[in-house]
Amino acid sequence: MLHVSSRQWVEYFGELARDGDFDGDMLEDQIALYAVYEDILRQELFDFVEAWNIHRIRLQKNRPHVVHGQPWMNYHYPDPQKACNWGIPIDRTVLTDMERPLSDIDINSCLEPETKNWCRQLLTEMDFDQVALGSSRDPDKLRPFRRFYLALRDQFIRHIESGQQPVLSYRRAPTGGVAEYESLLDRAAQAREDELGDGDAAEQPIIETSVEDEQGDDIEEISDDDADSDSSDGLSA
Repeated sequence: MLHVSSRQWVEYFGELARDGDFDGDMLEDQIALYAVYEDILRQELFDFVEAWNIHRIRLQKNRPHVVHGQPWMNYHYPDPQKACNWGIPIDRTVLTDMERPLSDIDINSCLEPETKNWCRQLLTEMDFDQVALGSSRDPDKLRPFRRFYLALRDQFIRHIESGQQPVLSYRRAPTGGVAEYESLLDRAAQAREDELGDGDAAEQPIIETSVEDEQGDDIEEISDDDADSDSSDGLSA
């Protein structure tokens, strides 16, 4: 199913490259491609996942270890005789602390927010949404949305040549891995320290101490500084 779903896009993008309409080293080509096809491809993949999760896996005599049934039902309502829940409880406080360094990473978009808004505005003016949502048909079914991609790319080139704002860019994909996460964790910790360092130093609380006299009654303890002060007052008097 996944092969059938993705094959047409792989072949189509390969055709764009062969025809000279896409070059992975050209910024305008990358941004125009992301802006036009990113949401469309994501929705198709979501549709595939939904279709896969409700399809029925048949009982296979030669593979008795394979759990049959619908993946969605097997996940949410597993049969104890066929599957076990190997999940372990998660400390939500620890999870929140681990997620904090990742707050600025958005894996749902390949474009910077300002760039995505700029592209979205131009595509709206081209009536892209009407075609993408199906209310209007794209005359070129074999090369879907190609005219929008080429038009947006041309607009991008003119925008760069004009030197106007905003500066358009795409997001670098996070590399992931332990080293990347540790680097993000260190930067987040440093940012918190800098934020705390900018605040006023907290005043130290005044702690009163007392001692007991021979009868066990509390009397106020006089610090050495106070004694010196009293002595000075006595001399001046």
